Amino acid sequence: MTENGPVQDPTFTLAANSRKTIRVNDAHPALDLSTKVHGTLPLIAERSMYWDSGHGEACHDSIGLSAPHHIFYLPGGMCQPYDYDAQQADMETYTLVQNPNDRAVTVVLTYVDMGSTVVANIPANARMTFSMADVFGNTPTASGITVECKTSGCGIMVEKANYVMKRTMGMETIGAFSDTIVPALSAKKVRKSGGDTGRMKALESRLKERLIRGGVWGKLGK
Repeated sequence: MTENGPVQDPTFTLAANSRKTIRVNDAHPALDLSTKVHGTLPLIAERSMYWDSGHGEACHDSIGLSAPHHIFYLPGGMCQPYDYDAQQADMETYTLVQNPNDRAVTVVLTYVDMGSTVVANIPANARMTFSMADVFGNTPTASGITVECKTSGCGIMVEKANYVMKRTMGMETIGAFSDTIVPALSAKKVRKSGGDTGRMKALESRLKERLIRGGVWGKLGK
């Protein structure tokens, strides 16, 4: 599924008790997409991503979802610019939303700790990427994220991707999901002493220590 709707790939036969790897770049180079895999019998699938930021290969991997849901809860959204002189690591967060329905849906993305929302309409069988930096710019920000489908009778599929240190590292999660809103996960309940800001600084410190030990930090440059 792309931002402009679905693109159907050729079908293939998978032998009993076997596996297959599909290199998506070969079929769809330079295209933002999400993927639906289905067959005549139940399947197990995962998606792995690899890239080279100029400092060696990095990667992240995710399971998928067997069904869409009403609302998703995603921890650890962080964004801040890179500052070599201040030894401040850069952090990027992208929320990826797929609409597997045959009609358009309205979604509301909420940055819980900041009280900021983004409302978007996603066409049928399409997907969108939401960058945290598009909302907060160069202001260092940490916040949990919720994504809710507001279209009655429809569900969505969501994941969150984080990249740090000029994309020398990446992380990805589908988070938690529900088909009803959970009051206990309101903004006041999610916030704890120190909040995500404290966790962001602790994570940044650990990542920087590892890169310094590995001799990578100094190579990132200005």
